[in-house]
Amino acid sequence: MLSTGVFLFAIFIYGTLAYIVKRRIYNSLKIERCQSFDWEPGHEWALILSPDFWWAIRFKSRIKSLCAEYSKEKLKTFVTLSNTYNFWFSLAFGVVTLIFASHFPTSYTAHLLLSLAVIRFVSRSLEITYAFVTDAFQDSESTTGLTSKERIILAMKSYVEIYLYSAPAYLIFTKCNDAWAAISLSMNVGTLTNVGQAFGMVGMGFEINMVFIQIFTTLSLVILSLASYLSRSDRIK
Repeated sequence: MLSTGVFLFAIFIYGTLAYIVKRRIYNSLKIERCQSFDWEPGHEWALILSPDFWWAIRFKSRIKSLCAEYSKEKLKTFVTLSNTYNFWFSLAFGVVTLIFASHFPTSYTAHLLLSLAVIRFVSRSLEITYAFVTDAFQDSESTTGLTSKERIILAMKSYVEIYLYSAPAYLIFTKCNDAWAAISLSMNVGTLTNVGQAFGMVGMGFEINMVFIQIFTTLSLVILSLASYLSRSDRIK
């Protein structure tokens, strides 16, 4: 089980890291403001549940306030860079967490990494689900200018990323932080081939329901988003 104190500390760390990363991506766009920016209220709940989503919408709203002639171009770049960063970060963080936590399961660092893994699991899942479901059902013109092909590429990278960030989070369900068992669970849940494997773990009656987050995220991405992208004309973005 995760320590409450370590988990609360991890929430602070993750929220700070999420801001720093989104800020660096935003700064890399080298944006010159055309007008003053007014803070856009809303989605305050995400500050705790999904720092990734919270800071994404904050910086997107700043970009949307730019001059119309290049706000869409900058927003497209921001979304693409964020998607690429999240993919590689999930891969690197997942590998480090799986290796370290499995070799030093009782260390403070292992508990901190596991806490961060669980937080990222929830945070990124909410961000992915909201982003792709909203995009799939929007009736107005897209603010990013992404083509159907570009949307599919982003969706597929996010689909693979779900497996990458789910595996380290599932270490808390395994005996002695078994990395291979966590990877296997992520693959089984993500492909919907053997979800029942999760419920065979003793002593995890409530916590194991966390796997449904991965299931719902995967379904929203594959069924709703990809189906919408394939049927959408490039001129209706």
